[in-house]
Amino acid sequence: MTNPSSGGRAYEDTLIGSFLSKSCLPSVPGKPFLFFEKPKTMTERDVEIISGNMWQVICNKKKQLNELKESFRLANETLPRTIISII
Repeated sequence: MTNPSSGGRAYEDTLIGSFLSKSCLPSVPGKPFLFFEKPKTMTERDVEIISGNMWQVICNKKKQLNELKESFRLANETLPRTIISII
């Protein structure tokens, strides 16, 4: 159950939520931008470079999460068989 006063952002404090909630926008309205110091004064090329770097990091995190999910799936399939063979 999420806290109604959190404005729907309670998932950001969970392990998976911390991976999934990455954004170039401020997490709370009125806070400074984390990745862009002054977005209105940046050239289009600067924005493209920074956003490209951000997407690369996000893709790497997605790949790591998929690998973690796959390792859980494999462990779920093999662990019962391993335990039975030991017994």
